[in-house]
Amino acid sequence: MLGILPQKICKEVIFLKKFFAFFIIVSLILCAFSFTVTAQGTVYEYYKSQLNADEQKVYEAFITAAKSSDGRCEIPKLSTVQYDFVSPTNIADGSQLNEFINNDPQCQTAMSKIKEYFSNALYAVITDHPELYWLDNQELGGVSFQNSSYGKNVSIKAIATIPASVCQANANQSIKEVDLKLQSIGATGTDIEKVKKIHDWLCDNVKYVDGNHAHDLYGSLFLGKAVCQGYAEAFKAACDYYGIKCVCVEGEALNSQGVREAHMWNYVLINNTWYAVDVTWDDQDDRILYDYFLAGKNTVATHFDDEKFINSHFANGYLGGVGHKEFKYPELSESGYSLNNPTQKPTAKPVQITPTAKPTVQPTDAPITPQEPTATNAGDNKTPGVESTPTSTDYIKDIQPTETPLDEQGVTENNEDSSLIIILACAGIGIVVVASIIALVLRKKR
Repeated sequence: MLGILPQKICKEVIFLKKFFAFFIIVSLILCAFSFTVTAQGTVYEYYKSQLNADEQKVYEAFITAAKSSDGRCEIPKLSTVQYDFVSPTNIADGSQLNEFINNDPQCQTAMSKIKEYFSNALYAVITDHPELYWLDNQELGGVSFQNSSYGKNVSIKAIATIPASVCQANANQSIKEVDLKLQSIGATGTDIEKVKKIHDWLCDNVKYVDGNHAHDLYGSLFLGKAVCQGYAEAFKAACDYYGIKCVCVEGEALNSQGVREAHMWNYVLINNTWYAVDVTWDDQDDRILYDYFLAGKNTVATHFDDEKFINSHFANGYLGGVGHKEFKYPELSESGYSLNNPTQKPTAKPVQITPTAKPTVQPTDAPITPQEPTATNAGDNKTPGVESTPTSTDYIKDIQPTETPLDEQGVTENNEDSSLIIILACAGIGIVVVASIIALVLRKKR
């Protein structure tokens, strides 16, 4: 009997060791997997923060429409807009309803206000969310209204609409493919190291070529061909992915001939200070430059005629063109971030500033599978027929942009999947704990 007891104790100890080893391994795997999936950053919605509460509702509705197969969704009722009206006489049919809607001042004021909010929100969305790359700046859609009448009571309903030619049938899948591409950049380390990795990756993998998708991140990431807008939007999306605050900046810049042309670049937040990054101009055929990497207002571009950044780049906050809302940009640092002479590819050739003109025609439908681009003509206005008049750069210090997780914006399902995985992981750990307790109880009874 005395020999049997030590044997039982020994068996119990061995069992417990194996069981808890198994428990720890499973727990670590589940936790590590959950952490890996949720490591993705959030979209930095800098321009959304400059919208009023009603415009932000439209902003979110437009994102929903952008993901919809038919490009439509209802805009929730806004606090500053009246939706219900009373006509002077009973409305008997559709023609009388339309006549009332078209002639009633209150109805027209309400619809005009919704259209104004939609316009402001729309440009904030496309600038905050480059991952929605299929949205066409030239055909951004608008607002339609559904009217109904019950005698004298008339109501309207606002619908966000995007042209069918611009819709992406598999929006969620497209965004997931973008995420996988961004993940392949492999930016790690400090924020400086991440930003430099993103900057260098784009310079190494993208050629300045106009054509299909050259004005969105799809051209940069999947086709390896883009112009300034494609570079800047890819850079912004990558910074979002790796948890770095970044914005796209529109305006004009001086080309090699000293002529202003439409251009886009980025501002990035490092150690609570905003710096400029112009990947397009840093990307030379035979080398990577850093003249416009984390530059300040007074940073001198030694490879570009010793021009200060503030004298070569002119930000314009009218994202939708003159007559639309003017957005403010972050306050740029006076001086650039000090780098320890990053490696450059040697060359004796003089630097030529990359042309920055935008095409007058942009792609309307972005397939998931990369396709070769086709050439388009160049122009310098974002909106055809609208003169883009540059203004002096306006800065703002007090804006507190929201950093909404992607799933909360309806922009990607990745974090929704992540939340589910976390729940399953916790459930799995809980099951293991319960199973261990049951196993111990059963063994004790034996």
